[in-house]
Amino acid sequence: MSDSILYKLIVLYMLDVVEGPLSTDQLSGFLLQKEYTNYFKFQEMMENLRESGLITAETSYHRTLYYLTDAGKSTLKFYGDRIPDDVRKDVLAYLYENEVEIREILTVFSDYYPENDGTFKAHCQVRENNRAIIDLTMSMPTKSQAEAVCNQWKQHYSDVYEMLMDTLLR
Repeated sequence: MSDSILYKLIVLYMLDVVEGPLSTDQLSGFLLQKEYTNYFKFQEMMENLRESGLITAETSYHRTLYYLTDAGKSTLKFYGDRIPDDVRKDVLAYLYENEVEIREILTVFSDYYPENDGTFKAHCQVRENNRAIIDLTMSMPTKSQAEAVCNQWKQHYSDVYEMLMDTLLR
């Protein structure tokens, strides 16, 4: 088996283990840290996985999240036994070490987009088990304000949630 096929299987395996999305940084972090590949080959490989329908990508202004497709799951089921046990252990150790960051990626989401009237919508969510428990969309007059809301959401979502619950459940 070629190295590039192994690296693709590793990406599919990582996405399968977390049962949700991983960011470009999280996926490349493992492969680059272990010196399996370089960043340019990694980008090419990810594009190839997308084009083959084994993964999908959700891109926002500040990151790309990758998801395993049904075709990717089938491929992993068929070829996954070709991933060496020591590589599997390394993947699990990496995911365990980065669990907090991964959990935040799975639960906290924000993005903004332009509206036809020249304003921008800032869309902020907190997800749990792939369901939105907070889904907040705000109209902002400028792109920079919408971007600021999205950036602040990542750091203050729990405060906002607490304040909303306190206010609404009085």
